[in-house]
Amino acid sequence: MRLATAQVTPWTLASLTSSIVVVAVTAGLVVYWPVGLPFVAAIGVVLALEMVIFRHVHAQTTAENGPQPFTLATLITVLRGAAIVLLAGFVITGQPESVFVWLPALLFAVGTLFDAVDGAVARATDSASAFGGRLDIEIDALALLLGSLLAVRFGTAPAYFLAVGMARYVFVLGIAFRRVRKLSVYPLPPRQSRRMLGAMMMLVVFVLLTPAFGSQIGYWLASAAMIPFMLGFVRDWLLVTDTTV
Repeated sequence: MRLATAQVTPWTLASLTSSIVVVAVTAGLVVYWPVGLPFVAAIGVVLALEMVIFRHVHAQTTAENGPQPFTLATLITVLRGAAIVLLAGFVITGQPESVFVWLPALLFAVGTLFDAVDGAVARATDSASAFGGRLDIEIDALALLLGSLLAVRFGTAPAYFLAVGMARYVFVLGIAFRRVRKLSVYPLPPRQSRRMLGAMMMLVVFVLLTPAFGSQIGYWLASAAMIPFMLGFVRDWLLVTDTTV
């Protein structure tokens, strides 16, 4: 099911959709909860970053695969991204209180647990696209970045847990650096455990963001979970660089 027309590019539709949702929810929070200007500004900065990601992904996938559609599955991915963008405000204000105490965990759940939905919709409607698939990866990476920041900010994870959120970005920068230096970069072979480790870490971050979780247990959980997750990135680096140990 294609939603985009020839006059409107998929990245424009993605940016408009995400902006409308983020602005509407933020406005609602401002009305019912005095979040303050820094909260809103943080959301605005990450929303702008998300638009840059949309543009980059669209340009890259169009160059590699031709014109890209904006499908129902892509729309779901974009809505996931909007939920993740809203987390940025809590990096500034910290964990909320009263009725909003569960909001960060809820937003993270919407942004990550629906990961399986967009893929299922794409398969069911036979509308998988390179743009939607790449966007899905970028939204997951942004979710882990903000999620790890919040876990540390809320005091339920140690500072070194930020490595979880930075792992993919460091990995991508490392590959870009090798290409600039004209060094070989080999294709990363598919690996089911990679997706399993990602899903495991999403669940761990969600638990760390729940208000019922204590810091002592959180530190142990975060530390234990990040070991296999980070080792997975080490293994992938050895694969793409064809490094033998």
